Amino acid sequence: MNATWSIVATVHENADVVRNFVAHHLILGADEIILYFDDPEDPVMEDVASLERVTTVSCDSFHWKNARPSTHQARQKHNANHAYRVAKTDWITHIDADELITATGSIARILARSNPETHVLRLLPVEAFAHPRDSVTTVFRRALSNDRRGRRVGLEAYGEEYPLLNRGLLSHVAGKFFVRTNIEGMVLSIHAPWISSARAEGQIQEDMLLLHLHGNSEDEWLSKVHHRMKSGAYQAAFHDARKRPEKVDGRALNAHLQHLFDVGGEDGLRAFFRRVSTFNRSKRKLRRHGLLVKKRLWSAEKVAAVFGQTSHVSNLKPRDDTGELEGDIVLGNVAMRLGLEENYSEIRLGQGAPDEEAEMATICDLVRDRSVDFYDIGANVGLYSLIVADAASPDSTIIAFEPNPRMADKFERNCALNPHLKVTLHRCALGEKEGEAQLSAPGNPGQATILPAAQGTGSFTVPLRPLKSFVTPAIKPRVSVFKVDIEGAEPLCLAPFFEEADRALWPDYILYEHAHTDVWPIPPEEVFPPEVYEIRQIFETNTLLQQKSPSAP
Repeated sequence: MNATWSIVATVHENADVVRNFVAHHLILGADEIILYFDDPEDPVMEDVASLERVTTVSCDSFHWKNARPSTHQARQKHNANHAYRVAKTDWITHIDADELITATGSIARILARSNPETHVLRLLPVEAFAHPRDSVTTVFRRALSNDRRGRRVGLEAYGEEYPLLNRGLLSHVAGKFFVRTNIEGMVLSIHAPWISSARAEGQIQEDMLLLHLHGNSEDEWLSKVHHRMKSGAYQAAFHDARKRPEKVDGRALNAHLQHLFDVGGEDGLRAFFRRVSTFNRSKRKLRRHGLLVKKRLWSAEKVAAVFGQTSHVSNLKPRDDTGELEGDIVLGNVAMRLGLEENYSEIRLGQGAPDEEAEMATICDLVRDRSVDFYDIGANVGLYSLIVADAASPDSTIIAFEPNPRMADKFERNCALNPHLKVTLHRCALGEKEGEAQLSAPGNPGQATILPAAQGTGSFTVPLRPLKSFVTPAIKPRVSVFKVDIEGAEPLCLAPFFEEADRALWPDYILYEHAHTDVWPIPPEEVFPPEVYEIRQIFETNTLLQQKSPSAP
């Protein structure tokens, strides 16, 4: 049985931040989002009030009963505890509008698995870097360890201003907390809650993280820095000699920021931000220590889905087992469901910009309305197989090969979405002979390879078959096409085929990925018989060959 969960936040942000916050957590599966609008005239309140599972509260004089707390922090605590008392869900978390929860699976299931005696779960924060270029990926940093090693790594990454940071972060390292509802004596705070007047540190929940968008935009950070210095995260009370004895030139963070502004104005503050919160070469060193987290947030697409706007990708929802965001697209007559966080090919499709758009258009033009034997070697999630099946004559034969189980599962799911298209998938790698191979699957599961040089931690065994056992002669006027994209292992599959297969089995056209020819054990001219094949077209990462006397123009 799944647990129910809700979020409470006191918001005083621009409309885009609030919409993004709401859309992200509705798609994540929140049963209720309770928003207290610090400004009772905030126009975004009307935008979100009509959404299902969203409750809005106007913090007007009636709400405060003419006793509005003077500080934002006190108002946050009051509202959080008000929400806790009326919560209808099993769990609730108090976070800010610039904080987004992420998980490695269904949050409802993760919470349901918690020990019944555990009332408080801690979500560790990771803080966003600003990226020097527009990027669909946001890079987040973890807090460094509070020891000599952490200080050494911090000085390497952030330079002499590292002591001013909170273990490498500009904001908090405490994180935020999920708490069970209906617990006697529970009192929510900004960070750790209290139970019967004792601070509850909580059990760290390894399957969730708090994505803190505190410094992901230089302009936004600059617009808030003076407020934060006066009454927020950078106020002197949080960074005086008692709380943070390490300083730079005798100054703690608040005084240091004021000094930079006094000396250099806005430019001085911008230079500080770029040194400590822009992702650059020095910050890449954090990767070696496991301190970087990369996320594709798909914020615009989530907002479009929740607020009824048009988007290339629809039906966004995280997977229950892995938490990966998925969505639907339609390409002509082909429907596909895509993973949007790991596999580069799927991500590009989700963005409406297929990585090999020119190649696909060319292949479709070659096969359109013709009888075709198409062999999709390294089929990924099925894009080529499905668009060729749609373009070619219905009597065509589409045979695909994908050894990575994760990609093969997605391939079959996409085939099921297109029952009008006939495609056959073989879950195997292709090589010289029948047997087994080690498949290395890197961070991008679409780049799995059987190349021996790539094997290492994370490799696993897959079936291996020779290509010639699948290929049948293309009786003219049928056209045969090989599409080969197996991450540098192309010669292991193709060289034995051309050495051993009858000439009648050789394809009319071959589209192969040339991006990895530098790791091929033999050059392309020794793989593809030069007396038979010539280059028809060269694309950015692929080459299209044709027989010198092909069956088609």
